[in-house]
Amino acid sequence: FTTLFISSAGTQRPYCRVTDETKLYKMVEGILSEYNALYPPMNLVLFDQAISHICRITRMIDKPCGHGLLVGSEGVGKECLVKLSAFA
Repeated sequence: FTTLFISSAGTQRPYCRVTDETKLYKMVEGILSEYNALYPPMNLVLFDQAISHICRITRMIDKPCGHGLLVGSEGVGKECLVKLSAFA
């Protein structure tokens, strides 16, 4: 499930079931290219787990008072995934 497929300004976006992973991959690639056009480029490799984490982080951020704690080693891309999720 993700909220990336629905774009609505100012309202809470509903969850949508991901039925086509290729479409989700292309959507996240498009978001990354838009981000890279506006801000200093992030050279991310978008593999399945990274896209899954982006979807989870986006869901957390979209909820009212949503928050989360990302735990992991240095240099694994936590900050980049959060930036991309917040941009989406």
